[in-house]
Amino acid sequence: MLRVGSDGYVSSIPLSGLAGGQVHDGLCVDSGNNVYISDLSGNRIYRYRTNGVLEVFAGSGNSGSVDGNGIFTSFASPSALAADTADNIYVWDSGNQVIRRINQNRDVVTIAGHQSSSPSDGVGTNASFNYIVSAIYADGLGNIYLACFSS
Repeated sequence: MLRVGSDGYVSSIPLSGLAGGQVHDGLCVDSGNNVYISDLSGNRIYRYRTNGVLEVFAGSGNSGSVDGNGIFTSFASPSALAADTADNIYVWDSGNQVIRRINQNRDVVTIAGHQSSSPSDGVGTNASFNYIVSAIYADGLGNIYLACFSS
């Protein structure tokens, strides 16, 4: 992965510490300039800290849909990521067709969606998504925007 600084300097961020996975699909940065990376095939979310340490932020590495804390949670092909102003990380958990939120205490909670063959409006887990196209955005008002297919 490469970083292009505001001064134009290009540097690499080593990802050799990512265990298991080969496909790094999602990427976002929090207000402290920590970089979050979703490992699609390794079912984990990593954090690359500003001090150069790469660590598992959430996910056991096992495929599943367990909410909880840190490595005691599971994802199924996590992809798109977004960070909000409170440094919550939002994950499109594509294998489970849900949006998950991870706070800075590493608590993972499913906030929207459920597995379904067709999209539907609704509140929280009563809604369903067809397919998110690797793009999530969190605005300053607490809204989450998803780039998705509607049919």
